[in-house]
Amino acid sequence: MTDRNQAGDAFMPRLNAVAVAKPDAIMLREKDINVGFYETLARIGIGACRANGVKFVVHTFFSAAKKLGVKEIQLPMEVSRNFPKDLKGLDTGASVHSLAELEDAVAAGAKWAIFGNVFETSCKPGKPGEGIEMLKKICDASPVPVYAIGGITPENARLCKEAGADGVCSMSLFMTCKDPSELVRQFREALE
Repeated sequence: MTDRNQAGDAFMPRLNAVAVAKPDAIMLREKDINVGFYETLARIGIGACRANGVKFVVHTFFSAAKKLGVKEIQLPMEVSRNFPKDLKGLDTGASVHSLAELEDAVAAGAKWAIFGNVFETSCKPGKPGEGIEMLKKICDASPVPVYAIGGITPENARLCKEAGADGVCSMSLFMTCKDPSELVRQFREALE
């Protein structure tokens, strides 16, 4: 997941370096910008991902997904609860924080869920992590794949998998690490 504010001036080279590292997917999560700027960043991200065989996922901006031909989009719960009717043809995931939100997201048509924050994270200062037990409850109850987010590192990723997560997401580490390829290797090793 991206956060250009953490990457600073090096965001575009960082986006490319992460794509070259070949994670399973890159989600462009830049919620604080307008749709025009988002589309500009998305075009660059799509190009980097296509060149490296990496899936590209739009976050929030469903009009950009449709315009740019991206088939997968992640929506925050406030949008997921009222899936816009013009999302036909898009596979949608929802960001959930509780069992009730998971149920709402699935009822609205989500094909996957991202649950978090599992651990304490610098992205949400002062908000304690929900913990592995809550992740396990979400995974056990979910009829769709669940991905863990929030303070996920190669050191704790296996705990998420053992709790039933289908995968993990990381934002801060990928935006600030020295070597994205090494970070991808560490995550893959932890999840094997």
